[in-house]
Amino acid sequence: MSRSRSAGGGGGGGRSTRSTDFPDHSYGRPQGLRYPHDVLVSPPVDFNTPVDTLGRNVAGQLIAVTGGASGIGEACCRKLALLGAHVAVCDFNREKGEEVTTAIQRSVRDTQGLGSARFFYCDVSSWESQSQMFVNILEWSPAGRHVINCVIASAGVTEVGRILAEDDPARDPRQPPPPPNLRTFEINYVGALYTIRLAQYFLRKNPSGDRHLIIMGSFAGFLHSPLACLYSSSKHGLIGLFTSLRLTSQPHHNVRINMLSPYFVKTPIMPAAVGLMVVGHQLVDMDKCTNIVVRFCGDDRIKGRMVAVGPDMEMDVEIGGGLEEIEVFSRRAVKALNVAYRTTWWFNRYGRILRDLIILFVGLIWVNWVLGFRDWLFGHSRDRR
Repeated sequence: MSRSRSAGGGGGGGRSTRSTDFPDHSYGRPQGLRYPHDVLVSPPVDFNTPVDTLGRNVAGQLIAVTGGASGIGEACCRKLALLGAHVAVCDFNREKGEEVTTAIQRSVRDTQGLGSARFFYCDVSSWESQSQMFVNILEWSPAGRHVINCVIASAGVTEVGRILAEDDPARDPRQPPPPPNLRTFEINYVGALYTIRLAQYFLRKNPSGDRHLIIMGSFAGFLHSPLACLYSSSKHGLIGLFTSLRLTSQPHHNVRINMLSPYFVKTPIMPAAVGLMVVGHQLVDMDKCTNIVVRFCGDDRIKGRMVAVGPDMEMDVEIGGGLEEIEVFSRRAVKALNVAYRTTWWFNRYGRILRDLIILFVGLIWVNWVLGFRDWLFGHSRDRR
């Protein structure tokens, strides 16, 4: 038996949508249960809040987007810049990246907007390349602020090569096959892992304002994906990474983490064979994806949520159900994290006052002791006389 929860369109119209059946491990948390990790993970996303209202909060943010020269990444760059964000278009394809950046700058000028864009070369599978990308973005940071508000880990490729070895009559049957091509996994998972690690480091350099990380997932992360072993496993891996990070990022670095997992979207990485398989079936409109990203960026109350986007639905997804339903270790670990986070927050807010009160109290005791000692000393001197 499977359940699903669907909501109205990203624009906040509140329209009814067709339900899509999900496996038992992917539906939203049961209603009426207390959420023990409410500090680290917010309640399910409210899709009724108009995106246009949230879009105003995006203006002035510096947002870095990997895979920003094509697909969903490109669409996000264009949308966010028109809303007034300063967008770092990060991609391996220099020519396409410069082309997209120029087009964004032209659109911003035509609309007399306040946003901006700049291209930054990046090979996400290289730690050195991504590290340099972040350094370059900070140097470019408008208004000399040298801070990043949001990072969108959107770079990805489709299935490259096969994980299962094929028979080769020309090869000695006693010899093992060559190693698999892991390029898909290196870009989609390892590359995202590099982005997340660097984003966590550089986002916490922001002394004030929002600190936000968005991971680009896929329906392939929790549904069946035949003939796409590496792509599917990379997206499954990202969901596992997300569900762990969302419970540890907030208290350690005060960084919000959210995830977008769309169904098939017409992008350059969609193989022709996949396009043929879905002929006659509606694909996801790109605006649905970008609206969710705007919702994430514009509402700093949303944290630790994954939204799945289908052709006619947006759904807040809770992998594995609520923490009330899983093993004791995870539940207790999260409660411990909550205690630590609340304690840290309390001391950050009230610690100085408490310190001043302690100093005042100790000072009063010391003054009282000095006055008492003085009275005793003078009284003793008078007695001797």
